[in-house]
Amino acid sequence: MVRLLPGLTVAGAALLSSSPDGGSIRSAHYGLLVPFLIWAAAGAQSRKPRTANQKADIRQGLPLRLRVLASGMLCVAISGFLMLTLVQYEIGSTTEPPRDWMLRSERDKLRDAWLRTVPPEVPVAASLFLTPRLLQRETIFLARFPAFIAVPEGHEERNLAQVQYVVADALFDYRLDQWGFELPLIERLLQNSDFDLIEQRDGLLLFAREALHHRALPQQARMLDRSSEIVQTSFDGQIGLLESSVERIAGRRYRARFVWTALHDQQQKPRLLAVSQLDGVALSRIVHLPTLGLLPTTQWSQGTVVEERFEFEVAAELAPGSYPLVVAWYDSSVVGMALGGTIGRLGEELVVATLAIE
Repeated sequence: MVRLLPGLTVAGAALLSSSPDGGSIRSAHYGLLVPFLIWAAAGAQSRKPRTANQKADIRQGLPLRLRVLASGMLCVAISGFLMLTLVQYEIGSTTEPPRDWMLRSERDKLRDAWLRTVPPEVPVAASLFLTPRLLQRETIFLARFPAFIAVPEGHEERNLAQVQYVVADALFDYRLDQWGFELPLIERLLQNSDFDLIEQRDGLLLFAREALHHRALPQQARMLDRSSEIVQTSFDGQIGLLESSVERIAGRRYRARFVWTALHDQQQKPRLLAVSQLDGVALSRIVHLPTLGLLPTTQWSQGTVVEERFEFEVAAELAPGSYPLVVAWYDSSVVGMALGGTIGRLGEELVVATLAIE
């Protein structure tokens, strides 16, 4: 039993999650447990009737209390290693961004508070990673199933047909493999005439069925037949900005227009996404959904010119003042997009407007 203690620690850590990712330490828990099982089995096998000389030799070895203590110290060391590994590679660093004693970042707190604003009395659908945070609701549907689960054809569509709201995360929190859950869902909702985007908070998206016209945030993208354009700014030599404008519609609602060009063929490269944010204001990121889910960069050949138009709203709690709006492009193949900062960024940010918030 003493020899099984470290193995039980490993098994306990593995049981805390169900990650399908083969590259995750959590997916190797069976292999990690085997050495401890062999060690314990070898110890049990060695417990045979002993001669007087053998018993004397054992008494000269480590006392039982010392062996238990050594096993306990090994458990603590393994637990610490697993905790640091899971924190670092599964939910990000404990210092970037800063987290509280429960390992929650400010974005984690925003996400939980934001989800509570979704009307609880109506059916809602979410991705696999957001559904655990909505379990106190009366009705919840899984909008996107993982690829390793056999789902009857049309089941996801039937789920969406029964809900009033859908929530998604366009910054793909937790892990990069969430693209397999969130991205297809976002693409489907952007192309579904029954749903409209009505809110975006730091990449957190709320879609509503048959939303009132004044609440919908239109998202549009189209290819333009243009060439020989002067590039205002190049983002790491991959994407060029040709034109940009941001105009106030009413209150804290704005309409943005960007015209981009592919400086190199992007069709065989990881998908890129553009993100705007208020400079110096935490949790104010605005994901450019038209060039993420309607005309993604994976459809851009060299020289392709794409115009995107979208509306967004500034958070009601933001203090009045003037705020520069910056934009940048990010590489989707880099883990940790939701952590912010320069992670995955192509080149530098560009100031495209100054918003006067009243």
